[in-house]
Amino acid sequence: MTYRTSFSKDVDIKEEYVEMSDGVKLKTIIFTPPGNYDKKPVIAFVAGWVSEISGWIDVLNKLTPVYKTIYIETREKKSAIFPEKKNIEFNMNRIALDLKEIIDDKCGNNEDVYLSGSSLGSTAILHYLGTLENQIKHGIVISPVAEFNYPLLLKFFIKIFRPFMYYIISRVILLHLRLFRLDVKKEPEQYNKYYKTVTGAEPSRLHKNAAAMAGYDTFKILNGIKVPVTIVGAETDKLHGLELLKKLQSHIEYSNIETMKSNKETHSASFGKLLIDIIKKN
Repeated sequence: MTYRTSFSKDVDIKEEYVEMSDGVKLKTIIFTPPGNYDKKPVIAFVAGWVSEISGWIDVLNKLTPVYKTIYIETREKKSAIFPEKKNIEFNMNRIALDLKEIIDDKCGNNEDVYLSGSSLGSTAILHYLGTLENQIKHGIVISPVAEFNYPLLLKFFIKIFRPFMYYIISRVILLHLRLFRLDVKKEPEQYNKYYKTVTGAEPSRLHKNAAAMAGYDTFKILNGIKVPVTIVGAETDKLHGLELLKKLQSHIEYSNIETMKSNKETHSASFGKLLIDIIKKN
């Protein structure tokens, strides 16, 4: 646990694997503040596509001394353990079911579960809340990916993809981040974090995940969400602009929008404080 030194020594940290109903084992990292082993509430956090815990240290450092926090690594990541000789699904239904199974396993009957995440993790959260029975008290999602309408060139790449081609695709992803997601001049450290996670990802799993998500539309399930949702966006995020956030909000009965200045701020202690404020208001 190389990240352990980034956190307070008073916080208990455990890595645990939870076996899903299809045999896949997913890694969870459980942070427990002193004297809070069975107390409510609990925060579950789901990072985005290829995102690593190193990108969320500042957020977790704000949360973990106060609340028990469960960091969930999704199945496209290297940490997932797959059963041998089995066709593994990577579609949104399966990823959302993963969230349900982990939360049911780790939280039991705790009714004060706050579920938060970013990007593809946020999309999975919305799908979980909109399609599956759940015990979530409040969802807090950062920049959800609403639709997966791939351009023809990307569809072609997915169709002919082989693991050795990931070098090219990873550069396309990084270029996309530079042009549409990040302010590289003002926040070079954010780009460096993404560079490390994208270049260190597991190509075959990312390919299967990307192929399974083709054509997915979040808007089809949003009216099934019956719990409060806070949608968080970054003012400098060109891909997930305010108009998209407003459109998402209009489809969720109990929802509101919070904006932060940048992608960097959504990964900072400021977002951790926002999450804590939401919990205290409930």
